[in-house]
Amino acid sequence: MLPLLATQMLWINLVTAGGPALALGVDPAEASLMQKPPRARNEGVITRRMWVGIFFVGAITGAGTLLVLEASLPGGLIAGSGNMRSSKRSRRELLIATRKR
Repeated sequence: MLPLLATQMLWINLVTAGGPALALGVDPAEASLMQKPPRARNEGVITRRMWVGIFFVGAITGAGTLLVLEASLPGGLIAGSGNMRSSKRSRRELLIATRKR
């Protein structure tokens, strides 16, 4: 496998970051945004509610990955019919699919 060239990495960055940047650029601004007071100094950037969401998404992704692995292998709690090679492929596809969101 050949390493990526600098222009290839720049192209990947442009393609993957272009959509979210456009979405942020055309999003209408809130009218009262500048009237809101700044957050307190002792308040973190990531709030407790955000941590709960991060943990929830991580737990769902982890559980889904383990279930796909379990279902791909023969035997176990969920009787699968695959082998280790197909289970690795299924796990990799699930991880790739969840990262592209």
